[in-house]
Amino acid sequence: AHLATHAVTRLENDRFSSNAYIATCGNHALVIDPADEGSGRITAFLCDQGISDVLIILTHEHFDHMSGITRLREEFIGTKLVCSRFCSDHITRPTGNFSRYLTGVDVVCSAADSLCEDINYEILWANTRVKMIPTPGHSPGSICIVLDDILFSGDTLIRNRATVTRLPGGRHDQLKASIARLVDCLQPTTVVFPGHGEPFLLAEIDQEVVLGVVRPRDEGVRSHLRNL
Repeated sequence: AHLATHAVTRLENDRFSSNAYIATCGNHALVIDPADEGSGRITAFLCDQGISDVLIILTHEHFDHMSGITRLREEFIGTKLVCSRFCSDHITRPTGNFSRYLTGVDVVCSAADSLCEDINYEILWANTRVKMIPTPGHSPGSICIVLDDILFSGDTLIRNRATVTRLPGGRHDQLKASIARLVDCLQPTTVVFPGHGEPFLLAEIDQEVVLGVVRPRDEGVRSHLRNL
């Protein structure tokens, strides 16, 4: 696959082995799905890199992808958050981001600075166009994010796993349409950086596995919410 022009670092978040991603350009950082409220490892990484300008984009509203936002906003003045309207509303409430139900500890943050719907699903970061694609199915507020030839898929696409749609707000029919949208508008060589697990190529996705029509090839690997 063609290598992206921006280096991307993957850091494991504090809960459910979710992934945070950090792209840097000079003193600018694009942070996808920070959820390091306990460890602060994202802040430490950004400080080591000499970052002073931070943009956060969320793939969706679940707490294991957003719990580090408040820390970043406190550490880096002027930090901006972008996400979908539904996501922005639900990260402000522990019942909306499911932290109360799944951890017993309420996690919240203030609403987004910009909504995908208001900026036509596109933003300029470090002179680079970052596109967002609405992909409801796992959750109503889910988006996927395109930077260079990389797709940050959140929990919409995870390698060799059925996408979870049984949580409140999940819809299988919307997921099917979202996957078709991604396959239609992206190259097979697109590198997918998922919300959990290792990166892979879009061409490697088995849509029947993702949609739960057939079982994953490796039943020993389970999704983070398989047993809920």
